[in-house]
Amino acid sequence: MPHYEFYCERCKKEVTLTLSIGERERGDYEVPGLRWQETGAADGHVLLPDISKSLKEAHMNLKGKRIAILAENLYQEMELWVPYYRMKEEGAEVKVVGAGGASSYSSKHGYPVTG
Repeated sequence: MPHYEFYCERCKKEVTLTLSIGERERGDYEVPGLRWQETGAADGHVLLPDISKSLKEAHMNLKGKRIAILAENLYQEMELWVPYYRMKEEGAEVKVVGAGGASSYSSKHGYPVTG
């Protein structure tokens, strides 16, 4: 089961909980001696996800990976170029490939990409 990091604003303490996805989605957590809810408990405790740790865990490392992005005529620019450059930023070797035998494909707005 996944581990979740939380921070209590009132106690100024970090708490690590092991929860199922269902438990996490429902938002009610058991901490020894107290019952917590993400929206706040009657005694004023509010349990907040530790965003800085979540962001560190979400970092991709694609160095050395090879990725192919499929393009066809009338492709949507954002659906091709955003993942293309994002994966390149993370160190992946990204290649655009086409489904047919054409050497170039045009987007809905006429921007070409070579396959």
